[in-house]
Amino acid sequence: MTGVVAEPDVRVPLMVGAIGHRDLVASELDALKARVREFLEELRRRYPDLRVTVLTSLADGADRLVGDVAQSLGVPIVYVLPMPTELYERDFGESSKAEYREILGSSNVLTLPLVGGNTADDVTHPGPARDLQYAQLGAFIAAHCHVLLALWDGRENGGSGGTAQIIRFHQDDFMPGLTDGEPRSRLDDTDDESDLVFHVVCSRDRPDGVPAASLRPGEAWWLSRDDREPRTRAMPDRYEIVLRRMVEFSRDVVAHRESIAQAHNILLPTDGGIEIGDGDRAIATLFGTADWLARHYQRLTLIALRVVYGFAALAGVCFIAYGDLPNLPDQDLMIYPYLVFVAAMLGAYQYARRGAWQRKYLDYRVLAEALRVQFYWAVAGVERPAPSRFGHDLFLKRQDLELGWIRNMLRVAGRRDDAGGHAVPEAGIDFAVRDWIGDEESGQHSYYRRRALRLLSVHRITELLDRTSFAAGLIIAAWLAAAHYWFATEPTDIWVALMGFLPLAAALRQAYANRTAEQELITQYQFMDRIMANARRQLQHTVRPSERRKILHELGIAALIEHGQWLLRLRERPIAAPS
Repeated sequence: MTGVVAEPDVRVPLMVGAIGHRDLVASELDALKARVREFLEELRRRYPDLRVTVLTSLADGADRLVGDVAQSLGVPIVYVLPMPTELYERDFGESSKAEYREILGSSNVLTLPLVGGNTADDVTHPGPARDLQYAQLGAFIAAHCHVLLALWDGRENGGSGGTAQIIRFHQDDFMPGLTDGEPRSRLDDTDDESDLVFHVVCSRDRPDGVPAASLRPGEAWWLSRDDREPRTRAMPDRYEIVLRRMVEFSRDVVAHRESIAQAHNILLPTDGGIEIGDGDRAIATLFGTADWLARHYQRLTLIALRVVYGFAALAGVCFIAYGDLPNLPDQDLMIYPYLVFVAAMLGAYQYARRGAWQRKYLDYRVLAEALRVQFYWAVAGVERPAPSRFGHDLFLKRQDLELGWIRNMLRVAGRRDDAGGHAVPEAGIDFAVRDWIGDEESGQHSYYRRRALRLLSVHRITELLDRTSFAAGLIIAAWLAAAHYWFATEPTDIWVALMGFLPLAAALRQAYANRTAEQELITQYQFMDRIMANARRQLQHTVRPSERRKILHELGIAALIEHGQWLLRLRERPIAAPS
């Protein structure tokens, strides 16, 4: 009997990073498991359109506890190791080591590289070098989750890489020994989607292991950087905005999965000239999804705009006929098609607004472009500035809370590549230069140049029509005024109607151009054309891989900034009924 192959789960992951103490108290384990189970089940109940996934290590204590609960619920788990397994398992006793190896054999596992100049000998035994690996592990889990689940005694103690320090990194971007500088200032704590912690209070099996004052084992709190209410029983409302956007995207992915699967992914090479790793392919796959959806909602947005302004034009014609053409047969009846067209215009506007087509188009387009940068950085081996800094940290960090969902998607897509630990051939640099930047005929350089020229041509036609319409209207008005003054003749109805219609047509065309941001798009395309040309010119005169990667890094930064600003500008111009 042939088994039925289950369809892959294409829902967007909701990543839960799990951390906590190793020395849990045995008498509290059942209560802690029950609390963790309630938490994971509540997430799945509240967000059924997201695939709740746990991200944790395989350490004793809290990590294994959360892993056991997640496994019993059928929740996917991604395990992250702070160092190669033969070094990491030195932390475990014989029974724990056997369990560790059993879990490891059938799991989705990421292994972090040695950092800070560490060697295998350096991290063999406890000490600063091994602590640095654990600090990197905590930073990685905190940076790649959407909610940090912490089994914690609530005490601000412990060394680098401990539970308290990971929570501090999650909220303040600071961990002693790993990050440079000082903790993030609370003055910039406006809206940040990346600091949410679900704290399950626990004791520790040590003489001073009772929880911090006012905390009781087994109780749970939501922690955030809100100075007024840093600890709450319910999830703060502002995080719901980000999660709702993720839910919308996930629903669109599921609804259009077949069309997305059949679409050509422009990032993946077709000539076999370079090998694409699993991490790179994951980024490219999500890019293909976001790109298809962006183009889909762009088409719907343009259709909606044309329908709205088309009905507005027809309503204007009917109104002019009703008011300025008294000799028209059944002139009074023109009020009825006028009302019909106005109603149709408002109906189309409301339908497009309810579907959030324009917002989705803008968000998905920017997500796709950010993934494009993330992909080519990964393929080319562009290095991160620090072990605790990742690509999603560079995208519009605090301009708009709603954009946090885009950063969340970058966290998901890039986690395998961000784990590092694999050599990147120099051929990846050539691939990125050829396929990303390209030349006058291909790549993004060619795309931005063609788009700029095309839109500039359309914009010039728009300006010509505007000037012609207004000039013709003024000429007609002047001629009618002269005819009435010098020849005492009354203007014919058709000329009066035409005098009103020409400025109306020009105004509607100008309003349409304004809503589609023709001028802003021209400016953006011309800017990116110059940036791509400059990058290509510099790369042609640079042979050192480190310098070429630096140029690609700067190019990506410029692209992220420009697309983020483009998104913010166009969000200020939603589809609206002409007034």
